[in-house]
Amino acid sequence: MIAWFIHIAFAIASIVFCAIAPAGFDSHLCQTIAACYCVQTLLYFLFNGKKNFVGFEFFFCIAFFFANFAYPLFYYPDHENWMFFFYPWNRAVITRATAIAYLGYTFFMLGITRWVKMDRKEPIKVEFSISMNQYLILFILTVASFALYVYFGGWAAMRAVYNGSGSLRDVGIYSYIYVIFTLCIYLMAIFVFHLRQAQWWFYLLTMGVCILLILATGSRTVVLAIGLILIVGWNNNVRRFRVWEILIVTLIGVFSLWLIMQTRKEGNNSVMAIIHSMKPSEFVDIFADLTINGMNLYILVDYGMKHTADLFNGMLIDLATPIPGMAKYIVAWTGRPYETLSAQEMSTYIMLGENSSWGMGCNMIGDAFRAGKYIGVALSMFLIGSFVKASYYRSRTNIYWYAVYYLLVSYAVFYVRGPILFPLRVLCWTLLLLWGVRSLTTFDWNKLFGLKQPDSSDKNEPS
Repeated sequence: MIAWFIHIAFAIASIVFCAIAPAGFDSHLCQTIAACYCVQTLLYFLFNGKKNFVGFEFFFCIAFFFANFAYPLFYYPDHENWMFFFYPWNRAVITRATAIAYLGYTFFMLGITRWVKMDRKEPIKVEFSISMNQYLILFILTVASFALYVYFGGWAAMRAVYNGSGSLRDVGIYSYIYVIFTLCIYLMAIFVFHLRQAQWWFYLLTMGVCILLILATGSRTVVLAIGLILIVGWNNNVRRFRVWEILIVTLIGVFSLWLIMQTRKEGNNSVMAIIHSMKPSEFVDIFADLTINGMNLYILVDYGMKHTADLFNGMLIDLATPIPGMAKYIVAWTGRPYETLSAQEMSTYIMLGENSSWGMGCNMIGDAFRAGKYIGVALSMFLIGSFVKASYYRSRTNIYWYAVYYLLVSYAVFYVRGPILFPLRVLCWTLLLLWGVRSLTTFDWNKLFGLKQPDSSDKNEPS
């Protein structure tokens, strides 16, 4: 209860920050907001009733800081044109956008520490099981879908995209095969630690091979997602990480992702050459993949302040993603450009226009503000926090909630760079796939084909 009142106080402070934020850059206010963020986050983990700090919140908090607060703290105004920030955009919105981002964060914290009591003992011990037959089906589907993806040219096309010689839109031809592979390998990672320990190595090795092949294309999203699932899965099912252990793992992971980004950008240089050329003052740049996303926050907040709330128009494509082929029908029905109907494309459309050859991505706070102004930011972030907490506490007794929580974990870092709606296709299709696999192994096939099961009385009858 004390934690709830603490977060209410920070939420009130965030509202005040939004009210006093000037139409210009105020370094002191940005620093004050960042300090409040750090104090609130520290208090959350100190008063964490779960006694377990490795989960969705841990990775989300780190990502949220660098995506929304790092640019005004470490780069502006001395390096205001750092990376893609040289594009023309409204610098006067920085402080207001920073305050809005903190408003969303405080309501996220309210949601994740809401007063509704949930019965959950730590450490977790689930009350469900996944059979070996079910896991083998997932394994076969993973290997088969990845093989098909490579065979039909999807792997080569994705590699061309990240080498700069292809278009991301062209990869959509193979997208459904890739989505099936992604969902299957996510489920493998989610449930691997529920198998007998002697079987872990084989399936972890299989996932490792897939990860290396995906990394070879230059893509990191799926790799990071699997890594987060395995880290949190190990922590919850095998052994709790110590603070220093998870910090080291996090830094190694962040540095590895930065190296991949650098090798993708400077393809002619070796990994060692990139490391040797790095200066100590550039250490914060290892979070560049998140920090650069702040530009989407500023673009969308600026757009939202100049236009009325655009609640569903920018989300129609996102809402329809679970239904294959619906996007083209929505575009035809509305008569609007695809980019204005998808939150993921909105920043790109505002900055670069229609049919851009590359995309800028999105920002969850900017998307929420564009859709619903201040109330939209507060309400949506509160609901996300509540959903994360509910999925965590219900995951002990329900295999589907367990899958939902780990899917959220898989997006904990890149969620800040995406639309406010969690990828519905991933969520819906994964739960449908899990249900199908479980139904396949528990269905009474003898009854379907009219076969009679022998019982004990039949065995005693004379032949």
